[in-house]
Amino acid sequence: FLCGFFSGVLQEVLGEKITCEEVKCTAKGDQYCEFKFRKY
Repeated sequence: FLCGFFSGVLQEVLGEKITCEEVKCTAKGDQYCEFKFRKY
């Protein structure tokens, strides 16, 4: 959910297509959530 939300906001702000990958997640036992964003 958050990847889609953040990608949509960044696409609107930057005017470029953005993809998101969640590399760390508290639900999976990580201490924090971490997202990587890339242009495509």
